Amino acid sequence: MVSLLIDEIRQPFPSSPLNKLLLILAILPGTFFLQAQNLKIESYWHQATDKKEKDTTRILALVEVALRLRNSFLDSSFHLAQQALSMSNAIGFIKGKGRALRIMGVYYRSAGDNVNSLIYSDSAIQFGKVAGDEKGIAAGQLNIGLIYQEQGKFQQALEYDFLALKGFEK
Repeated sequence: MVSLLIDEIRQPFPSSPLNKLLLILAILPGTFFLQAQNLKIESYWHQATDKKEKDTTRILALVEVALRLRNSFLDSSFHLAQQALSMSNAIGFIKGKGRALRIMGVYYRSAGDNVNSLIYSDSAIQFGKVAGDEKGIAAGQLNIGLIYQEQGKFQQALEYDFLALKGFEK
């Protein structure tokens, strides 16, 4: 039985024109998505590094780059969030500080450090409240919901998820 499965796995992919077309059609949408994502990152990176832009615009663009890199380049994402936090502190930009802290909370959650993730996410929510940043508050609440979900604390996770949903709907 096992040898039959191995033999079937070893069979080459039939190279009929239809199979080639199906393979191309299966891969093509992912390629366009990645190109679009790279263009967004490049656009935000250009804003973040353009000295002609306002500091607040540069900080928010830097946070967007960090957010978009978090799944592929977690350490780079954290470093960019630290830079955004430092820049926000230098000019007293509360919204930027909250958004940077949220990315740092996501970093710690991804690294398995739930204690620091909760601390950073809660701080992000508090700064979001001061800045009136509903999207930032909701994103911080969503991160806390994910932490509680990973811990198996489903009631608390749902509470934060519903808070986040309300915030994103505003």
